[in-house]
Parts: sequence; structure tokens; C-alpha cells
Amino acid sequence: MSIRAMSWAWDQSVDPGKKLILLCLADHADAEGKCWPGTKFVAEKTGFHYSTIRRQIRSLVQSKFIKKEPRFQLDNGGRQTSSIIELNIPPLVHSEPPPPFSIVPPPLVLQIPRPPVPS
Repeated sequence: MSIRAMSWAWDQSVDPGKKLILLCLADHADAEGKCWPGTKFVAEKTGFHYSTIRRQIRSLVQSKFIKKEPRFQLDNGGRQTSSIIELNIPPLVHSEPPPPFSIVPPPLVLQIPRPPVPS
């Protein structure tokens, strides 16, 4: 799970069905925002029918919220397996790191008044 992906999914302005699917995908995304859940898996997580998931994913691709790349098994006659889905999360903007700080407080300087010296 990628916290960044989950946060991104929550921030998207889409209808509730698409949002639930985005959250499901984000919950299984790696640090690069990629995941490869099958339709059956997403159906079990969301409670949606397979056709609804396919339709919503097509819509999310068309709206550019996600990218979808088909995958094929090499050892099983080239049969298609779950697609790689990449969430369209904007890249992080790196800025200058904040200056280092010390967690040790500065020392306290106590000024004790001296008694007057008798003359």
C-alpha cells in the first residue's frame, strides 16, 4: 500500500463508484503507483459486478486518472492476465530541505546577584 497513492485517490473529484475503485487500486499500488489486481479481486473488494468494474476502469483511463497496460503470460500460450494499472499521481516536487535544527535546548544562563561588599 502506498500512503501517497491513497491520499491522491481520496483527493480526486469523481463519482462514488469510481472513487471506490480508485481507492481499491491505490490500496494495492506500489511506491510507483502501479498495481495489477484482477477484475475478480476488485469485485470482491468493492462489491461491484465485473461489468461495472470494466466500465469504470475504461472511464478512468479515458479521463486520464489511470493508465492500463495489458500483460500476457509467457508460459501459458500468451494468455492475457491482469493488466498493469498505473495511477496518474503527479511526481513529488523536491524543494530545498529545511535547515537542520537542534532538539537540545540552549543552556540556561542564570544571573545570581552578588551581595554588596562591605566597606
